[in-house]
Amino acid sequence: MLETKRLTLRPSSRLEMEALIADQENPAMRAAYGEMPDGSLAHPEQWRWYAAWLIALKDGTCIGDACFKGLGDDGAVEIGYGITPPHEGQGYATEAVDAMVRWALRQPGVVRVEAETEPGNTASQRVLAKCDFVLTGTLGKEGPCFVRLPCDALRTRIAKAPAVDAGAFVCHAGGRGAAGNDEAAPLRAAEPAVSIADGLRRLL
Repeated sequence: MLETKRLTLRPSSRLEMEALIADQENPAMRAAYGEMPDGSLAHPEQWRWYAAWLIALKDGTCIGDACFKGLGDDGAVEIGYGITPPHEGQGYATEAVDAMVRWALRQPGVVRVEAETEPGNTASQRVLAKCDFVLTGTLGKEGPCFVRLPCDALRTRIAKAPAVDAGAFVCHAGGRGAAGNDEAAPLRAAEPAVSIADGLRRLL
């Protein structure tokens, strides 16, 4: 279990994950949550990398959940997260993601933490920026890709980073937050984004 100033975070049990699935009204979200117990049962020795992590206030009130979506052979983990609407806009997502990312980067075999957001989900993108993620300049299934590296890896990456744009795209505003369900807005070409090297230098 992890503790922050206001939160506790812990991997859920199989029964707790099944309850999360049952609470999902959106079929796509129900399918996504269904991958968590499947992955956990298929890799019981890596339960914490596949299970949903419950995000709760210190009084025990559950206000959201997160997941690492498995540990890749290349040392990458991808984090996903969501806060219930009544508790959005209070910094809980940033507090939870920062704690989980710091914990993950201390675990053996983990070399980076990745994340994707829908193009219009500006609230989630702000969470990642506050947690020292930078754009990779690539697009994933959900939208723009972000990465957070350990400090020693950041310095090496800076030295090798090409002087090119991390991504010549910006996102339309209009997301409803990390747990919002707005339809993804299309990416559009815009002024060049910060280069990979410049973005990484800002983290040091």
